[in-house]
Amino acid sequence: MNERRSRLKQLVLFGALLLVFTTAARGQTAASTRVYDCAEVMPSYRNDTPRQWMSYVFKELSPVLYRNRQREGEEIASLYLRLLIDPHGRVRDVQITRPRLSTRCEREVREKLLTMTGWTPARRQGQPVCCWIPLAVSCLKWQ
Repeated sequence: MNERRSRLKQLVLFGALLLVFTTAARGQTAASTRVYDCAEVMPSYRNDTPRQWMSYVFKELSPVLYRNRQREGEEIASLYLRLLIDPHGRVRDVQITRPRLSTRCEREVREKLLTMTGWTPARRQGQPVCCWIPLAVSCLKWQ
C-alpha cells in the first residue's frame, strides 16, 4: 500500500511538473509571436538617424524605382511603407500602402527591403518584440 502511494505521488508530481513546463513554453511562444502596432520603444534603423535611412533609400530603392519609371513611365513622388521588424531586428514583412505600384516593381522593392539589415527591434516592458513601423519617403527624384 505504501509503495502504491509513493508511486501515485511520483505520478502526480511528474504531471504537475509537466503541466508547469508546457505552460511556460506556450506562454513564451505566444508572447514572441505577437505583433504590435506600437511599442514603448519603436524599432529604429542604425541608431535612428534619418541620414542612414535616406542613404539606404537612395542606394537601394532609387535604382528599382528609376527602372520602373523607364519601363512603365510611372513617376513616383512618394512612397508609404510599413515594415514588420521581428525581435531579432530582421525585416519580416513589407506592406506598400501608397502608391499602387506595378507587380514587378512592388516585388523588387519588397525584395530589397526584406534583405535590409541594421534594425534595432521594438521593446515592450524591456523585452524585444515584433512590431510594425510606418515609413514615408516623399518628394524624391529617382533620377
